[in-house]
Amino acid sequence: MENRIKVVLADANENFRTMLQQTIENTGEFDVVGSAGDGAEAWKMIERERPQLVITDVILPELDGFALLDRMAKLPARPKTILVSAFYREQMVMQAMEQGAAYFMAKPCEAGSLLERMRQAVRNGETEEESPLCREILAVGLPPFFMNACACLVVIIINRSLNHYGGDLAIGAYGILNRLVMLFGMVVMGLTQGMQPIIGYNFGAGRPDRVRRTLRMGMAAGAAITSLGWLAFQFAPEPLARMFTDHADLLALSVHALRACSAAFFIVGWQIVVSAYFQAIGLVAVASFLSLSRQMLFLIPCLLLLPRWFGLDGVWYSLPAADMAATVVTAVILCRVEMRRKV
Repeated sequence: MENRIKVVLADANENFRTMLQQTIENTGEFDVVGSAGDGAEAWKMIERERPQLVITDVILPELDGFALLDRMAKLPARPKTILVSAFYREQMVMQAMEQGAAYFMAKPCEAGSLLERMRQAVRNGETEEESPLCREILAVGLPPFFMNACACLVVIIINRSLNHYGGDLAIGAYGILNRLVMLFGMVVMGLTQGMQPIIGYNFGAGRPDRVRRTLRMGMAAGAAITSLGWLAFQFAPEPLARMFTDHADLLALSVHALRACSAAFFIVGWQIVVSAYFQAIGLVAVASFLSLSRQMLFLIPCLLLLPRWFGLDGVWYSLPAADMAATVVTAVILCRVEMRRKV
């Protein structure tokens, strides 16, 4: 017992703490000297027990994980800290690193991976910890980088195709429709930003009923927003395009492009919400794949092939074709993940 590493656990989910304590103590390397359901209680245990290692959720009643990091920084012998959270975002990882956390792990985390991180955190020599820490930061930061890089590539291909098959008027029409589409797309993105913390918190707290209810409500709201956009684009494209131009030829092309490109827009909101859901429950790789699939797997091939057969219309219809294909893939993955979680 004397040689064991003292550990304090802090998590609002009592079942998770009990399971984690059993897993940790079964190794024979660690001794859980405190288990708290809120941050204030955890801080009292840390002050009293002086553990070498603290494992805490980011979201806690009273004091959250970041507040605990601040207080532990003032201790004479600061314990190593591992933050865990179902809400896994790049900004949170960076903040945790700046405040001195050893690791930041996404829930649900594999027991073997967590135990290995615990062993690494308590080893002597801080320089040994920087490399795996950098890998975790890169794991979170690289997917957004690749998505932005793909978006730039898509814009280049679209503009080259539009210039080749339709000239300056086609590029102007795309600029108009892109701004109108983004108007509704940004509303859906705002919806997902508000939805993710709710899903992440309840997923970490072991409340799958609330997670599923939030997902259903988010999917319905996202579909409703883009369906409203689809109705506007299909039945009132001319008044919308007139907000940007009164040039007769550009207006006519913009109306046609808006109807063609938004043919499957009513399903886009649903797909965006589901991608955000996977990120909120810690399946970052799945979320990144779904975000990239529309552009890399479907949109770019469509942009390279369809215009060869259909000319300018091939460029316009590449967008709804990619949307439909990405939505089918998203639906299949969502069904498989949910069925696996129920087993």
